[in-house]
Amino acid sequence: MFNMNNFGKHLQIKQKGKKKPNPNTKKTFVEIVKTLCNLDKRSFELEDKFGLIFQNYEEEFYLTIESLLYLIYDDWKVDLILWYVYAGDIEGEPNILYLKDEETEEETEVEINSPEELYDFIKKHFKK
Repeated sequence: MFNMNNFGKHLQIKQKGKKKPNPNTKKTFVEIVKTLCNLDKRSFELEDKFGLIFQNYEEEFYLTIESLLYLIYDDWKVDLILWYVYAGDIEGEPNILYLKDEETEEETEVEINSPEELYDFIKKHFKK
């Protein structure tokens, strides 16, 4: 455990630089999703170009990132983010999300092709 008493009574810690990003803004949401997509894409590129498979090495990092997402966002939002990153973000393919109305059993398709569209979809369809 870290003992702050070793530093004296008058220790003041001030964060310099930029402010802490608000995870509820569109900009932060989009940056998080884009970064995850880039990480996932990079892993596949290393495998394709060099035959290097880092799945066992990177798995702990991805689990940590996903756990942090669950601390920031509601579970269903994280599920949509992970769908987009891992299942929906295939180059050249449309990213189709299937929605089923529980009352009418009617199914509709929604195409989501960018983190911005994912954010807008969540805001439009799932208001608190």
